[in-house]
Amino acid sequence: MGAKFIPGKRRKRDTIRMYSLKNRASLFVDSFLEQTFAYTLELDPAVKSYATQSETMNLVIDGVKVHYTPDLLIQYHDGTDAYVEIHHSTFTDDAYEEKFERFQAYSAKVTSTPLHLVSEENYPITLGKSLMLIVSNRCDKQLDEINIGLLPEECSFIQLYQYLSDSVENPAGLIYELIARKVYEYDPLVVLNPNALLLKAGA
Repeated sequence: MGAKFIPGKRRKRDTIRMYSLKNRASLFVDSFLEQTFAYTLELDPAVKSYATQSETMNLVIDGVKVHYTPDLLIQYHDGTDAYVEIHHSTFTDDAYEEKFERFQAYSAKVTSTPLHLVSEENYPITLGKSLMLIVSNRCDKQLDEINIGLLPEECSFIQLYQYLSDSVENPAGLIYELIARKVYEYDPLVVLNPNALLLKAGA
């Protein structure tokens, strides 16, 4: 099942509703950057589940009561958790960094859960668009119909499509599944397209 995008409102802000196969539920995200990061969690085998805007922290900063809700709470298969705040570097100044460090200290002390800051620097728009394609179109039903060891080491998306088209019903879905499972790697600075170069992992 793919992702479903419906504009909505939360805290008087525009939001996007996306379907999470990992959580088997719809989630709301506040930006394309947050959506991109959520897609990385969908494809991360170490992640068991995740939730958006799940818990609010109540603390006092300089005598003022502050309510803070991290963007994401991640649960890993090894039993550990982590909070993540998605924040664009353009809006990150010294005052924000100081406030965030206080949030980190509070989270570590009160919840024993680390709080991480994520910016757009490692999550370009092109990556988000490719991840959307992968998550929405991957299909694992045909994996047992192919011999991964015989697949080409280097090829374009369309070349792999043509290679698989004689043996499977949905070659595109299978290619996205192979990318999701990191059998093939691609350039995150280029949106996946028929001419995108795919390299077998370790090749």
